[in-house]
Parts: sequence; structure tokens; C-alpha cells
Amino acid sequence: MDEKGFQFRTAAFGGFQKQDVMDYLERSAQEHTRKVAELQKELEEKKRAEGEAEERHAGLEKRLAALEAENQRLAADLADREDRLNQALAEKDELRAETVRLRGEVDRLAPSATAYETVKDRTASIELEAHGRAQAIEREGRAKALKCQEQVKEWFLKTKGAYDRLRADLNVTMSHTVQELERAGRSIAELTSGLEQQDNALKAMQAQIEALDGAKPPVPLPVDGGDEGPQSIPF
Repeated sequence: MDEKGFQFRTAAFGGFQKQDVMDYLERSAQEHTRKVAELQKELEEKKRAEGEAEERHAGLEKRLAALEAENQRLAADLADREDRLNQALAEKDELRAETVRLRGEVDRLAPSATAYETVKDRTASIELEAHGRAQAIEREGRAKALKCQEQVKEWFLKTKGAYDRLRADLNVTMSHTVQELERAGRSIAELTSGLEQQDNALKAMQAQIEALDGAKPPVPLPVDGGDEGPQSIPF
């Protein structure tokens, strides 16, 4: 009899030689033990890989939460900067109103300067004094108005530049955040698919182990004595 290359020698009085049967049983038991050990090792490796995948998944979820928190922080910072910009614009309107008021003051003082010129015939000193005061007032008003205009213009340009840089930085940050969220979503989908495949592989390996555990070796027949004649061992 040949079982996977193993040859049983026939005994002189029926059946097979006892040593051949014992060798076959020992060999079958060793093969069974080896296969179970290999499957057990593979099962442990699969479980370890699954644990590593779960750790990566947890890390991605943590990173996603951090990105969401950063996004909320940036949104709050943007809102704060927009509030400050609105406040600065309001101050700009106030400065513009002040400029208009100064221009009105200059226009109001201009007739006074003209009036001083009309009295120059009365006295030279009064004429000179009035003319000087009118010119001084006019120069001072125009200088204040020009200075205010320059200050408002400079402040506006600085504020606009800061606002443009803020908007550009926010756009870059938002784009980077969206890309990170999309990458995290794809990684989570891949991990979920991999975990499902690992579950199916583990179930198949478990079924193989249970099948091996349920297999029984052949039952040897008595070698010596008996009148039943030659018999064979069923496999």
C-alpha cells in the first residue's frame, strides 16, 4: 500500500508490518503538526499585520482630527483679522471725514484772508499781520489736510497689502487642508478594504485549521494471529 509515497510491506501472516504502520503514523503526525504550526504562524502574522493596519488607521484619524482643529483655528483667526480690518476701514472713514472737515475749515478761512487784504489801506501793520495770519492758517490747514491724506493713503496701502497676504495664505492653507483630508479619506478606504481581505483570509485559515484538527489517522489492524486471513487498512 502507498499513501503519498509511503510503502507498506505485507506481513507474512496477513496485514502489514507493524513497524511500517507505526512509521506511517509517526510521519503523518509530524506532517500534521508541521502544517498546524505553519498555519498558526501565518495566522499570527496576519493578526500582527492587522494590528499594524489598525494602528495606522488610528494615526490617520488622529491626524484628521488635528487638521480639522487647525482648520477651525485658521477660520477663527481669519474672522478676527476681518474684524480688525473692518475696524481699520471704519477709522479710515473717520479720517476721511476729518479731511473733509479740514478742507471746509480751509475754505472757511479763505474769505477771512481776503477780508484782511481789504483793510490794508487802514494800516500797513494791520494789513501785514492779517495777511501773515491768513497765509499761516491756510498753509497750516493745507499741510494738515495733505498730511492726513498721505497718512490715510499709506495706511490704506499697508492694510490692503496685509489683507491680500492674509487671503493668499488662507487660500494656500485651505487647499493644503483639503488635499490632506482627501488623502486621509483614500487611506482610510484602502485600510478598510485591506481589513476586509484580512478577515476573509483569517476565516479561510481558521477553517483549514479546524479541518486538520478534525482529521483522524488510519486505525491499524492486528498483525499476529487470527483466522480472518489478510486484511487491508482503510484510508
